[in-house]
Amino acid sequence: MKKFTIAVVLLIFTISSVDAQKFAFGTRIAPMISWSKVTPYEDNTTSYSNDGVRGGIALGPSMQYNFSEKFGLEVGFLFSWQGNKFNQTATLGVIDIDLNYKVKRQYLHIPVTVNGNIPIIDLLDVVMTFGAMPSVQLSGKCDITENKTGKEIKLDHKVPSIPVNFYLIAGAGALIHLTDDVGLSAGIKYNHGLIDAWDDDQSNLFVKKMTEKHHFVALDLGLYIKF
Repeated sequence: MKKFTIAVVLLIFTISSVDAQKFAFGTRIAPMISWSKVTPYEDNTTSYSNDGVRGGIALGPSMQYNFSEKFGLEVGFLFSWQGNKFNQTATLGVIDIDLNYKVKRQYLHIPVTVNGNIPIIDLLDVVMTFGAMPSVQLSGKCDITENKTGKEIKLDHKVPSIPVNFYLIAGAGALIHLTDDVGLSAGIKYNHGLIDAWDDDQSNLFVKKMTEKHHFVALDLGLYIKF
């Protein structure tokens, strides 16, 4: 018990000795539009094409460590609901296939970014953001319909996905200093997926032999408190 008490006292002393202004806790919400780049393998006679964008949203906490007044490292944990749409067309003998896939996925995103602040006036900074983001898929489903008739083929079918993804992030925005310790941020961030998310080996759908890479643009809104 004595050792535990000493350890707690030392921990409190260590935390209190750190410059409080170097850390900021934030909560973020990010409406988004997402899409995918679908590409068939070279030996595949089936054609795939992106079918526009889908709306989504991400939210969660983040923590930032400020190296200086102008640079900081931020780590977030964002739960997202996002999706994409693509078409599949092919001719198998005398049968024409023309299907639409509406994909819905839920991710845990872990963005790690370097933020650079450029002061404009006393209460306003321009913020530049660059970084990377590993992601873990929590669930994935899709609805399949015929393009010509609108007939529903399958609903809420499990998507054969790779369980992890990885994105590169670039963005810009603004930080408004509401008080010395409270800030409000808003920015646009582009997230570029690098990993093929479609798992051909697990697919029991009509889709075979293609790659599917995700991309999305988010309006990132945050409230930060220094401590």
